[in-house]
Amino acid sequence: MTTATAAAWPMAAAGYLLPSHQLIAYTNRRLSKVRGLEAALVGDTRTATGPVNIGERWSFGGGMQVEVKGPDGRQAQWRAGDKEQGYAELLPRPAVRAVLGHLFGRGDLNRLLLAIGADERRRRLALSGERVAHVLGAANPRDATPQIWIEQDSFDVLRVLFPGPDGPLDLRLDAWAGPVTKGIFPHQIKVFESGRWIRRLETDAVRRGR
Repeated sequence: MTTATAAAWPMAAAGYLLPSHQLIAYTNRRLSKVRGLEAALVGDTRTATGPVNIGERWSFGGGMQVEVKGPDGRQAQWRAGDKEQGYAELLPRPAVRAVLGHLFGRGDLNRLLLAIGADERRRRLALSGERVAHVLGAANPRDATPQIWIEQDSFDVLRVLFPGPDGPLDLRLDAWAGPVTKGIFPHQIKVFESGRWIRRLETDAVRRGR
């Protein structure tokens, strides 16, 4: 194969594809170290009238809690097991809150796989930016099935694709090693619905829950 021909081929992820049970065990061990955190975030969410700036707090100790402050004094709150209060459109989608709760509240990848309907027997390696990721729930890049992307060395969860009531949802958790989060929480969090962003956040502060 010539150099020019080789350059035309897409880059493939290089690494060893771990057995599903081993990958789940390693990831659960990683998640056990990031459970019960409290995080303050800033960014944008897309509402019925367009994007708005928001600030929010997430707490994962003793049941997930979310508080969001938007423009013009608008606020919204939600606690696991209770009803949404205030301007509910400012809150993350219920399906997104459920996924976050499994990751940072319960720290249980098995429950998350079951909740989103991902088949752990379907797996592959993929590139997430420049990082190699194990993918559970999809055997090839064309699969649009529920799936979870896990960084091959750190076992940080990088991406969760799952169904939502208004279209497929794509939760991306990036920059875990940033100066603010220091490896215990993603610095950048984005949510896409049917390929269009609906929430873009950066972590402003994070600490262990009280």
